[in-house]
Amino acid sequence: MPNQQIHTRSDEIQDIIGQIPSWIIRWGMTAIAVVICILIFCSFYIRFPDTLLAEAFISAQEQPFKVSWFKDGPQEHVIYVKEGELVEVGDTLLVEKNLVDQSIIPLVSATRGNVAFQKGTADNPLKSVITVYPPILKMYTKLYLPSTSIGKVEEGQRVLIKLDAYPVEDFGMLEGVITALGETPLNDKYQAEVRLSRGLVTTEGKKIPQQYVLTGKTEVILRDKSIFSRVFSGIFSNV
Repeated sequence: MPNQQIHTRSDEIQDIIGQIPSWIIRWGMTAIAVVICILIFCSFYIRFPDTLLAEAFISAQEQPFKVSWFKDGPQEHVIYVKEGELVEVGDTLLVEKNLVDQSIIPLVSATRGNVAFQKGTADNPLKSVITVYPPILKMYTKLYLPSTSIGKVEEGQRVLIKLDAYPVEDFGMLEGVITALGETPLNDKYQAEVRLSRGLVTTEGKKIPQQYVLTGKTEVILRDKSIFSRVFSGIFSNV
């Protein structure tokens, strides 16, 4: 008898479930269809870009010029400049005299700038260096692009540079535009020239100090694609 009651109640519950009003089913199907239509509609208009990763190299037009010598050996060295002195192109920095054959070799500056001395280096404590630091008047930005995707890159495309020495979370990124694209690869990399839109001012409004060399990682913004085209172009391309 108890089992029969349980079975009877189960049948009653099934009858209730089976008697769901048709309008609920219709409205439920309509709601699902509306949501799907909204998602498809939005997928046409929500867009985000394809990007290509590359290496960035920002350098000053004039780089520091260095002259080095060693304290040991058959040479005698006479220094002609002082720390901080401003020298011009062609000024003598150092004269090297060979004590064996008495030959004299003047070493002259290849750039205009201020002199700095370094006695002893990390690789050799007997090595001394004179460095001439020129003023930073102009900087160039180059990208090194992978050859596998070079066909997607064009002049006028926007780039975002994340500097290695300045975390993007704290400083932001540099923005620029590709102005020229190399035609032949070098070590399996293509070079591209970039004009920085705001110089060394980042997207966060922070000014990066001028330096002779800055390196970073770059995202080249190739083109915007909608979610719809991304999903269905992949499906149709595999058909």
